[in-house]
Amino acid sequence: MITVINAAFFGNERQIDRIVDQNPYDNVEYVMYTNKPNKAQDTIWNVKEVKIENMGLRMAARQVKTQPHIYHPDSDYWLWIDASMKINVDPNILVEKHLSRFDICAMPHPERNNWWEEANAILGYRMDTKENIQRGIDKYLSEGCAPTQLWETGCLLRRNTSKVIDFNNIWWDEIQTNSIRDQISVQY
Repeated sequence: MITVINAAFFGNERQIDRIVDQNPYDNVEYVMYTNKPNKAQDTIWNVKEVKIENMGLRMAARQVKTQPHIYHPDSDYWLWIDASMKINVDPNILVEKHLSRFDICAMPHPERNNWWEEANAILGYRMDTKENIQRGIDKYLSEGCAPTQLWETGCLLRRNTSKVIDFNNIWWDEIQTNSIRDQISVQY
């Protein structure tokens, strides 16, 4: 059983000042995708440079986040963490505990209850254009995707299965087509 913990850290020199190092665990590989590989030297991370072509830094990070099956097709499990997070629990225990009956595990959002509230918060913070957010809202409501639970996507544990790969691809398509803010579309 191999679990890949992957993260992305894209930005300019001022934005990337420190990458959080991690504790070593058996059968766990740490892979950091970045456009500034010199910033992750002397860490546990296996650093992979990504050339940003035809997409911005945020979109490149979203691609890494939603497409682990492309970057790590032979891994049994993928654990996405935001680059500012530190794993303090053995990922093998997380897999055993949370993926024994499920293929995806995420934490409830700590501040908002559903994707509708998230969309409105993003509008208020001006974290994406109104047009992008509204396009997603209109689609989800017209297709009957009720605004129910909201998941925090800064830490997301997934099993490598065909259904999860389908989920990953749909989620990535929604981010490209509608809002880059992935917590709106993850429920869809």
